[in-house]
Amino acid sequence: MAHTPTSAHPPVFAWLLQRRKRVIIALLLILMTGIVCYLFLDQPVARWADTLNPTANHFWEIITRFGLTEWYVVPGAILLICYKLITKNPILAWPSALIVCGIAGSGLLANLLKWIFGRYRPPMLLEENLFGFSFFKTGYMVHSFPSGHSTTAGALIVLACVLMPKGSWLWIVMGLLIATSRVFICVHYLSDVIAGLTVGVAFTLWVNHKLIKPSEAISTQ
Repeated sequence: MAHTPTSAHPPVFAWLLQRRKRVIIALLLILMTGIVCYLFLDQPVARWADTLNPTANHFWEIITRFGLTEWYVVPGAILLICYKLITKNPILAWPSALIVCGIAGSGLLANLLKWIFGRYRPPMLLEENLFGFSFFKTGYMVHSFPSGHSTTAGALIVLACVLMPKGSWLWIVMGLLIATSRVFICVHYLSDVIAGLTVGVAFTLWVNHKLIKPSEAISTQ
């Protein structure tokens, strides 16, 4: 019997996504947290991070590299082409498509928001005492909000929880480490990281909802 195709959310997010009110409350809490960080925490934390010793910086520099988009999009795109066009295996193609669409799509959205908000990065605060937004500007030093690495980390959390649900809490911890590394190496503020994680998680959950698994699609035919 045919039924409307559905997409299973990762168990760790399932409770939240069962009710629209829960999602709205979660987003409001995230917004409030971001505002509090912007008003009271971003500047002092950035100044503190600037005092960390080289050993700590080296550790966080290593961690932050795992947030590079190309590490996931390029292999995912290659596998997607192989599975979709060469082997024509939709079941194997689906994870690759999920990875490419989730990470690349959320990254593009983050880049658009960076341009719209034009936020100064921490070095601008430390060197020129510039803090805040300069809307619709281009350039690395005015593209702090949201954090792109944190967006990728948020996407990775969802993807890992979808594809390897047994290690959900481990993936969450790893994603948070990648995201917060941007604060420790003094290239993003706390509020940038919160916004990036939110964009990555929300967009990739939406992709997971829309990109139906082949087995689900077949069952409707």
